[in-house]
Amino acid sequence: MERFDESFSPGREAAGNQRQTSHYERVVLGDGWKPCLQTRGRVNGWLQKLTNVLGAGPGAWLGFMALGLLTAVISFLMDLTVTKILAGHRWLYTRLEGHMVLQFLTWTLCPASLCAIAASFSQHICPHTTGSGLPEVRALLAGVDMPHYLSLTNLGVKLLGLTCTLGAGSTLFLGKVGPFVHLSTMVGAYLESLCMLTGHNNKRSGGGGEVLDRGGGEVLVVAAAAGVASCFGAPVSGVLFSMEVMSSTFPLRHYVPCFFSAACGATAFRLLAIWKTLEPLFKTHFPDSPAFWPQEMLVFAVLGLACGLVSCIYLSLHRWVLRLTKTNRVLVHVLKTE
Repeated sequence: MERFDESFSPGREAAGNQRQTSHYERVVLGDGWKPCLQTRGRVNGWLQKLTNVLGAGPGAWLGFMALGLLTAVISFLMDLTVTKILAGHRWLYTRLEGHMVLQFLTWTLCPASLCAIAASFSQHICPHTTGSGLPEVRALLAGVDMPHYLSLTNLGVKLLGLTCTLGAGSTLFLGKVGPFVHLSTMVGAYLESLCMLTGHNNKRSGGGGEVLDRGGGEVLVVAAAAGVASCFGAPVSGVLFSMEVMSSTFPLRHYVPCFFSAACGATAFRLLAIWKTLEPLFKTHFPDSPAFWPQEMLVFAVLGLACGLVSCIYLSLHRWVLRLTKTNRVLVHVLKTE
C-alpha cells in the first residue's frame, strides 16, 4: 500500500503532467515554427513600398484634401466674380444704346480702370506679384529662399490683381493658369505653416503632432497640381504639369499626394459649377459635319510616324554635337571661356 501510494502521490502526478504539458508546448507552440516565410517576406516588402510611396498619416492627407478644396473654392469664386464683372460691363454698354460716345467710353474705360487698379496694387503695395509667378515658384523648389513670394500680402494682391485683369475682358491676352498656380502655392505654404503651428501646439499638449511638412517642397508641388486641376477640372493634367514643369526632380512619393489633392480640387470645382453654372467668356461652335474623312486616318498615321522619326534624328544629332564639343580638342579650345 505504501508503494502504491508513493507511485500515485500528488507531487509525482503534477510533475508528470508538467513534463507532458511542456513537451506538447514545444511541439505545438515552438518559437522556431514560422510558416510561409517567403510569402510573409513579400507582403512585408509590398507594405514597406506602399509606406514609402504614401509616407503620411491621416493628418497629412486631410491637409492635402483641404488644400485641394481651398484652391477649388478660390478658383470658382474668381470665375464667378469675373463673370459678374463682364456681365455688368455688357449690361451697362447695352443700356447706353443710342449714345455712341458714352458707349465708347464705357467699353474702353471700364477695362482700363480694372487694369489700373491691378497695376497700382501690384506696384505700390506688393511688387512681388508682378508676372505669372511660375519662375519664382520653380526657384523656391530649387532651394532659393524667397519668403516674400509666399506672404499673405502677396496672396491678397495677386488674387485682386488677377480678378481685375481677367475682368478686363478681351482687351488683354492674359491667362489664369500661371498666376493661379502661384496663388495655390501661396495657399499651400500658408496651410503648411498653420498645420505646423497646430502640430507643435498638439505636441506640447500631449496630442498628435502630424503636420504637412515632409520636406523637399512637397506641399508646393502638390499645391501646383491642385491649382491646375482647379482651373480646368482635370486632375491628371495638374499632376503632369507639376511633374514636368514645376520641379526638376519628381520623387515617386509625390505622385499619390499630387493626384489626391488634384482630384479633390477638380471634384469640388465641378460640384460648385453645378450649383452655379458659369458661362464661358468666349463660346466656340463646332460644325456638325465630320472633321475628317476616314481615308485621312492613314495620312495622319504617316504624319505621326514622320514627326517621330524627325524628332529621333534631331535628338541623336543633338547628343552627337554635345559629345563632339566635349571630346574634340579644337572645339574644346575654341569654346573654352575664362
